[in-house]
Amino acid sequence: VCKISGSSNDVKVYNFKDKSQKWQKFVTKAKASGETPEECCQKGDEIGAAVLKIYNDILRSCNALDYHDLISCSVKLLTDYPEVFEECQALWKAIIVDEFQDTSTMQYGLLRLLGSHGQITVIGDDDQAIFSFNGADLSGFDSFRKDFPTYKEVLLKKNYRSTRCIVEAAASLIQHNRKQCQPKQVLTDNCSGTKITLKECLNEDSQCAFVADKIFETVSSTTTKFSFGNIAVLYRRQITGKMIQAAFRERKIPFNVHGVAFYRKKKYLLEKQAVVDCDGRKLLNEDSDLRSVLQYLLDDVTDFLSSQFAPRHSGFDDMMENKGCLGVLKAFVDYICEREKENFRCRRHDNEDSATLTTIHQSKGLEWDIVFIVKANESEIPLLHEHSGGIKEGRDSIEEERRLLYVAMTRARVKLFVLYVIMDSNWQVLRPSRFLQEIPAYLVELQGDINLVEKKELLPRSLSEASELAEATLTNDSLGKKTDEISENLRDMEGWDGNIFLRRFKVDDRGIIARIFHQWAKKKAFQDPKRLLDKVRFVIDERLTCRKSNKVKDVLVALRSSLKCDEAFQFAEKVIRWEQIPLDNRTYLLRERQEHFQKIRVENAMSASTPTAKQINYLRKLGCTVVPESKLHASHLIEQYRSL
Repeated sequence: VCKISGSSNDVKVYNFKDKSQKWQKFVTKAKASGETPEECCQKGDEIGAAVLKIYNDILRSCNALDYHDLISCSVKLLTDYPEVFEECQALWKAIIVDEFQDTSTMQYGLLRLLGSHGQITVIGDDDQAIFSFNGADLSGFDSFRKDFPTYKEVLLKKNYRSTRCIVEAAASLIQHNRKQCQPKQVLTDNCSGTKITLKECLNEDSQCAFVADKIFETVSSTTTKFSFGNIAVLYRRQITGKMIQAAFRERKIPFNVHGVAFYRKKKYLLEKQAVVDCDGRKLLNEDSDLRSVLQYLLDDVTDFLSSQFAPRHSGFDDMMENKGCLGVLKAFVDYICEREKENFRCRRHDNEDSATLTTIHQSKGLEWDIVFIVKANESEIPLLHEHSGGIKEGRDSIEEERRLLYVAMTRARVKLFVLYVIMDSNWQVLRPSRFLQEIPAYLVELQGDINLVEKKELLPRSLSEASELAEATLTNDSLGKKTDEISENLRDMEGWDGNIFLRRFKVDDRGIIARIFHQWAKKKAFQDPKRLLDKVRFVIDERLTCRKSNKVKDVLVALRSSLKCDEAFQFAEKVIRWEQIPLDNRTYLLRERQEHFQKIRVENAMSASTPTAKQINYLRKLGCTVVPESKLHASHLIEQYRSL
């Protein structure tokens, strides 16, 4: 490849890993689509043709076939040898194919040959096509209709798994995909269940804490009979799952990682020396056990020799003499396999009542009562970053990422939680996934780490009345819609001088005053500024004449003496105008203001802190020579150099 590209003298070692991953993906897709080096040359991709040719030559020299070769060679066998083709058709008189949306071009070619007798049934859902990185081709549905014109299509429109809220939310999400074979209206008879919980978390630590707390709350509840085995946590990337695993170990939540062995590239996980006993459970001894893989292998060999050939000189020498090294090696492999099977059976029995941790891709085809989808951020779903450092954002890739979230949502039977974070471990501010805006507001229950009602002190003092507005009006967790009416109302509210009136009073007293005004401005009888001021004056007089001890007497006296000023009239107008805004729109305005001040707080904290070692090392990798002065400065530099 270096010779063909003409840059053999400029190739640097640290670029090999990224380039190898890029070409590995290229080879997988090319082989899955049946592309040959000659066809790559015809397209003008000489480097790709060379990589593919070298890969095929290596396989041939080893007398080996990869997975895609098994398919292509089967097609060649059936095409070149008619007697084999006839024998296969006589043997397989009817063919059923499940998960048809995941078939590649080469696989479809094999199916077309084997099913040429017309007795073929395929089952699939184009909305669950999420394996294009493995060569899956969604156009297989159109090809099937064309190649088998006498087909009969049966649409399965009823969902027997999930509740109405989950089904409707997933259906609304997937309708935004243009590349659908046929729009579907999925129905369900299960009308029970609660709304989808959309949870905003400050960072990944708070996200893990929320998941753990909810799991304990669910399992210990007397009203619902859910166990750990009914719960799953789904994530986009393995690195996110590792943080969940660490949190579950710390909180002693039993869990099982579906489809992936723990750090299988680093250690022999089932080796007894590599695990420790902790409260009756076996955990990977990652901290204190620093032996190399070679040492583990030598220990296995020692155990094998001591258990199978004792005394050593009799059994071992006989086997060496009769079967040689290959015989000993085979016996060693058999010994390891038997031991691992027994360990697997024991581990499976121990993990029967355990929460499941898995990636969204590996969760396909499975279902649980309660599902947590974690880190639903723009950097994860959709995951658009390539290994080369650029961003690939085509319509097809966006639609597949949307299908991925659709698959994750439809894994839940009873309750679905979707979580996103607003800041990563490098103090980078993250955005929630764009797909979350496509879920209807009436199906969502919104929760946040920073609540305007409970944490009023976090807002700037000059705008503390916003917290009182939240306390008076934040009764609906709807996401709202960004309309021109909302923007106009926001501009009008910000432009008024009603806040000047509250500045007459102490910061701690402003909430009491705002609460009184909003309490009566909700009623239609007092939606006139003068009548509202008269009502507030009457309420103050009633409270002051009360014999009970009044802790806010001084505040009420000060308020009564200020009701005749022009600022009080302006404040009454502002409160009435606010209460006349539709409830959903008020919720949106409060959330927009919350996000604004939350961002200001984060930036202020970052500007007062020194940059982390991670930030500095990452900037060096990006080629930045500027020394950041703070975490905020480092964050801006990272964004700037990423865009380059």
